[in-house]
Amino acid sequence: MAEFNYAKAKQKKHIEDTVEMLKLMPDFVDYYFKANSLTLSASSQRAYMYDIYNFLQWWHGMLPELRDTELKTMLPEHIAKVTPNDILDYIAYMKNESTVLLSPTTLARRCAALNSLFTHLKRYGIIDTNPMSEVNRPKIKKDKMIVKLEEDEVDRFFHSILYGTGFT
Repeated sequence: MAEFNYAKAKQKKHIEDTVEMLKLMPDFVDYYFKANSLTLSASSQRAYMYDIYNFLQWWHGMLPELRDTELKTMLPEHIAKVTPNDILDYIAYMKNESTVLLSPTTLARRCAALNSLFTHLKRYGIIDTNPMSEVNRPKIKKDKMIVKLEEDEVDRFFHSILYGTGFT
C-alpha cells in the first residue's frame, strides 16, 4: 500500500483550486499567475487567487457597464480605473461590511495580493499606475516566532494519527 503524503496532497489540492478559479478570472489575472507561478508557493497562489477574486468581484459590481456580465469579461481598461480611494473603500468594505470578520493578518495578505497584482500589471504596461502604492496598508507585528514542521515531520505526524503510532 502506498504511503499517504499529506503535504503533497495538500499542494495538489491548492493547485487544482487555483486552476479552477482561474477559469472564472479575466485574462490579465491568468497572465499574472503564470508570471508568478515560480515565485509563490501553491498555498500562496491559492490564497492570492481567492483575494484577487474577492476584490475583482467587488470591483465588477461597482462598474455599471459590467453589472450584467461575467467577471471573466473584465478588461484591462476596467482594472485601470481603480484609484487609491477605491482601494480604501474596498478595505473599509472588508473591515465593516463583509459578512465574515477578517483578521488583521488576512487584511494584510489581501492588500499584499492586490499590490502584487497591480505591480505586475504596471510592470507589463497594462495599467499606468499602481493604486496600492498610495495606500497605507495594515501592518502586522511579527514578534511571534513561527514554528513550522518540515515536510517529512508533517507526514510522520499525520501517519501517526492515521495508524495510531507515536509521533517521533
